[in-house]
Amino acid sequence: MTISKLHFPEGAWQSLFDRAMSILDELAARGNAIPTWSLGGGTVLMFYYEHRKSKDIDIFIPDPQLINYLKPDRNDFVEGLISKHYDNNDSIKLQFKEGDIDFVATSPLTKKPYTIENIRDREIKVETPVEIVAKKMFYRGSTALARDLFDLALVIEHEESTLSKYGDIINKHADVFLDQCQTRSILRDQFDDIDKIRFDKSYDDCLQIVTKFLRSLK
Repeated sequence: MTISKLHFPEGAWQSLFDRAMSILDELAARGNAIPTWSLGGGTVLMFYYEHRKSKDIDIFIPDPQLINYLKPDRNDFVEGLISKHYDNNDSIKLQFKEGDIDFVATSPLTKKPYTIENIRDREIKVETPVEIVAKKMFYRGSTALARDLFDLALVIEHEESTLSKYGDIINKHADVFLDQCQTRSILRDQFDDIDKIRFDKSYDDCLQIVTKFLRSLK
């Protein structure tokens, strides 16, 4: 299935996407091609909903061992591109002046995790909104971020029935996530810094939407 209604605004994501593709192309040329990968994260949600500005590129790959091919001390091509990097066993963050490219080793969490979209003349596996927020909540829901609250509220508004099918995944860290959203004042400051476009809910609005949904999964 080809997505037909995504929006690709001008922005820093374009140069970061091109750099990410050049890295993947270079790996393939060296015989270390990543066999399958998908594009997700907040920037892809921006493509769907134009809810907030986002620029970072998040690429999800199937095998943690592939992260080794991306480490600057093992890849001179990557070393020549980046300003800084951070890595662990299952992810690597490559930093540029425009923003970040994250490669994360993880498996899909939903039954239909992506569709195919043409982005900058490439056929790309683009993660669905449900897959994107499922990953956010399952893998980092224990550390609440204001943009994750914002993104989750957005997807609940658009995809509540589909999202509810993955209650065990979404609800893994629900109590911790909600507690942090209710008690950590810094999250409200971070929320105010979100560059909103077409989803202009307040912090309290988003918290109410998310709380009601997560509690319904119990």
